[in-house]
Amino acid sequence: RLRGIDLIEQKVLCEYILANPANPNNREYTPEKQTARATAPVFTEDAKLKVFKAAKNVTVRFDAAQSTDSEPVFLYMVKVLNADGEVVKSDWVLPKYYSATVEKHERLKLGKFEKGEYTVSVTAKTAWGAESEAMTANFTVK
Repeated sequence: RLRGIDLIEQKVLCEYILANPANPNNREYTPEKQTARATAPVFTEDAKLKVFKAAKNVTVRFDAAQSTDSEPVFLYMVKVLNADGEVVKSDWVLPKYYSATVEKHERLKLGKFEKGEYTVSVTAKTAWGAESEAMTANFTVK
């Protein structure tokens, strides 16, 4: 028996009863079972991905994805592809999911790019590997 206790309020928050914990089949919170249960986060239909350019420096700003289960969005993977479909830049954003106030938007400076046509994609991911559909936007550097 495991109990989650709020030490400040002096009350039991939750209780877990593990039947025969020595049997691995009875363990609910193994990485394998958590991964199998994980559902992908989603960007809402009206979510926006905007690209800002200043002197060939590119910054993206995007709306946060929504969790579809109890797991928070753990990170955002950002990729920039050139006109040939080659990845020319990849980076990630760690949202402040652990904070009391979760941001509604995220921002990432991508740096400078040569002249050309580009596509930027943002994918939200949970700690268990479930990935959202990518949100994309095109931009041109002149």
